[in-house]
Amino acid sequence: MVPLASLCLVLLSLSVLVHSQPTATTPTVSPSPAPQFFTQTADKVDYLNCNRKDILALTFDDGPHPNFTMPLLDTLKSLNVTATFFLLGFRAVARPDIVQRIWNDGHQIAHHTWDHPELILLNRSEVISQMQRTETVLSNITNHIPTIMRPPFGESNNETIEIMHSLNYDIVTWNLDTRDWQNVSSILGFQQYLKPGYERGYISLQHDIQELSVTPDRVKEIVSLARERGFQFVSIADCIGKQPYRDGWGNVKEPVKITSKPNGATRGGVKILLMVVCFMLVFA
Repeated sequence: MVPLASLCLVLLSLSVLVHSQPTATTPTVSPSPAPQFFTQTADKVDYLNCNRKDILALTFDDGPHPNFTMPLLDTLKSLNVTATFFLLGFRAVARPDIVQRIWNDGHQIAHHTWDHPELILLNRSEVISQMQRTETVLSNITNHIPTIMRPPFGESNNETIEIMHSLNYDIVTWNLDTRDWQNVSSILGFQQYLKPGYERGYISLQHDIQELSVTPDRVKEIVSLARERGFQFVSIADCIGKQPYRDGWGNVKEPVKITSKPNGATRGGVKILLMVVCFMLVFA
């Protein structure tokens, strides 16, 4: 018969061997499923179009402008159109009344950095500063922090994505460039590319700091064309199926994860139990 002490040693050894084997980690659980990454030229983004057909997200960058944004809001309200405004922090802090009007009118507020730098040329701490300074301004006005950002010039890379995801932001660019930043006053881009039945909807690139882009006639022409072709106007959050804001203003929340912590607790418990049993058998 095998001595009890030897039997205990064998059992303990087997326990260590079995439970020291690597275990499969449980994947991170995101709040909602995300589609595949899309590539815009050489840059890396999360989204550049909507997740279903026949919807259009009008987006305006670089505001709020002291002279142009308010009349644009009047036009959008008269047309019952929801848009998304990617705001710059230094302009938002100068005109909190316009930011409040955007919020009160039910438009989405999104993040466009503090002062429009090329993020790919900044170091990590500088990028984070751009984001957090603007977060503070926007949250002081609306009591919410956006979850969606657009990098200036649409430029991003793997490091930009990593930083933005660590701050709980999704990067959104566009798939319909109006070229208003090149002083193109016509709506030719909408006429050429706004096709009903396309698998994924459209995200426009417009600027409320460009007077030609916010004139009532131009906005009405775009809205009329889109509606004639069967498009529905949505916010960016609706376009990509994401929540638009986080409550509060100071703390960045960690993503929800399922860990293998119970397995670790079980391994320790098994070894302790075997040691107690062996002690009782040998010295009983």
